[in-house]
Amino acid sequence: MEETRESQLESVEIPAAVPSFYANGIGLVASIYDMTLVFKLGSPRNIPRRDAPPVMEEQPVCVVRISLEQAKILGAIVVDAVRNYEERFEVRIAVDPERQELMEKVYGG
Repeated sequence: MEETRESQLESVEIPAAVPSFYANGIGLVASIYDMTLVFKLGSPRNIPRRDAPPVMEEQPVCVVRISLEQAKILGAIVVDAVRNYEERFEVRIAVDPERQELMEKVYGG
């Protein structure tokens, strides 16, 4: 029986000593040699008035440095995983309108 990529990922054992992080924001810096991903946790700092949007505060929770080759592969894997999720559950994950141009470029419309 051929093992699928999903089943391969499900069988990965992560030792308890490996830290786990949650992030809802990301920053990125690229150089000619590698890429640095800064994962961030954003939360509302305060709400000045009821009709005003909350002021968001972002704190870095994890920094990952990877080669550009691995960054390219990671990007393809993530795009493929999100596409599969949206198809499987028949949903479209909403994104910030400011990122819409990038989304159209990556997803082709």
